[in-house]
Amino acid sequence: MLNHIILKQIRRRIGRYFVLLTVCVLSLLPFSKANAAPPGVDFFSINSPKHPNSVPSAKATSHSPVPVVTFFHQYDDLTDKYHPTDGDRVILTRPLMQEAERVQQWTDTANKIAKNYLSLSQAIRKLPLPANAPDIKEYRDLMADWYQDAASCYRELTRPRPPARTIEDLAEQLQVVKKRSESLANNIASLKAMDRSLRKQYNVNPAFSDDIIQQFVRSK
Repeated sequence: MLNHIILKQIRRRIGRYFVLLTVCVLSLLPFSKANAAPPGVDFFSINSPKHPNSVPSAKATSHSPVPVVTFFHQYDDLTDKYHPTDGDRVILTRPLMQEAERVQQWTDTANKIAKNYLSLSQAIRKLPLPANAPDIKEYRDLMADWYQDAASCYRELTRPRPPARTIEDLAEQLQVVKKRSESLANNIASLKAMDRSLRKQYNVNPAFSDDIIQQFVRSK
């Protein structure tokens, strides 16, 4: 009887931590209409580009200096390609209802996002830079680091681990991931402010997710 009560308490505690972690993780997902999957694209197809013509050509990704506006256009195309879809968000936020199928879908989605973010980080690091613009290089490297760290956080959420022996051990394990998620959420807010400042400084259009006009034109 006592063991049954303890197990019920552990399940409740796990449920609360799962909800808390999901909220923290979702703060890592920049939202935009560009994240909606187009007709015919499976939510679980890894690295499926949302705009087939948005992938930079081999020439565009060479190391020759490029104008600042070109750098941001290539960067926006990459983030639009690799960001989570609206379907991913639904799967990550809906209740699990103690259903194994939903748990598996949640895990598959988190793993997909981790792989996409790692690919995005690597692609950002290869973007050619404008000449005499150290602030753009700093921004590129910081964003690549952020996506790499976010991918690591998702992998941490889904990797197999030994079962916690006590509620305290479980709480400690989840607290580590929670703190990493919160730190990443705080960092992306600062990086978004840096993005807006640089675009304004160099007279570059806002990012697609921040530009209502671009969203309207692309939807036509």
